Amino acid sequence: MLPTNVFTIQITKKISDKDFYSVKADTKTLLIAVVKKLLLKAPIRYGLVRNLAWLHPLEICGNQDRCLQHLNRCLKIVTDAQQVNLSKCDKIIRQYKEFGRENSANPDFQSFVVGESCLDELLYDSLANAT
Repeated sequence: MLPTNVFTIQITKKISDKDFYSVKADTKTLLIAVVKKLLLKAPIRYGLVRNLAWLHPLEICGNQDRCLQHLNRCLKIVTDAQQVNLSKCDKIIRQYKEFGRENSANPDFQSFVVGESCLDELLYDSLANAT
């Protein structure tokens, strides 16, 4: 039976500890380099993901001012990454305010349960019904 991974090979002493740690260090260096390159190339950053709370139905029902702050931060990040034109941000904010007013009393939004409900279906249905 052939060993299937480096740990098994190291345990069975088919490679030395020095070679094992060399492979482990090289792999770690490679992963760090790949992640750095992805972060440089991808327009999505931690700040964007952190501020996506403006999409959460319970936040829309409960704290619309906070949602607008999160939306503004997200718009700043995507405009800095040149994914959205700055001229469209005011229209997006206005549309989101209207969407929030229309759905703040929506029972589907108020009874949203993370893990049981599908956010994409809820937002799709509420946006489809708005037009």
